[in-house]
Amino acid sequence: MRDGKVCEHCLLGIVMISFYGNFRVYECEKGIEYEPKDWLAGFSNPCEGFHCGTGKRGEKWTPTYKRILMSQMRKSKSCIEDEKKEAEKRRKEAEELRKEALILIRKADALEKP
Repeated sequence: MRDGKVCEHCLLGIVMISFYGNFRVYECEKGIEYEPKDWLAGFSNPCEGFHCGTGKRGEKWTPTYKRILMSQMRKSKSCIEDEKKEAEKRRKEAEELRKEALILIRKADALEKP
């Protein structure tokens, strides 16, 4: 991101794990293909405006779409669903740990009492 901005239709996706480490997956609400595309993973980088308008080779260009800061990007539906699943998984794991801790506390109390 040269200016830290993307086109308003760029959506935040999930974080993927690859051989190169973790990377953010971006999705396009309009189905526009951006480059460079990571063909191995099948996902693209967010749009910098060059691919929406004209002038990929350095000449002056006017973006076709409204530009927003990356911090204002919306999340894709798949990202929201994955976050909900992850939160539910963490909640269940925390509940299991609480149950195990309660059992250990009861065993400790039983050992202290003659």
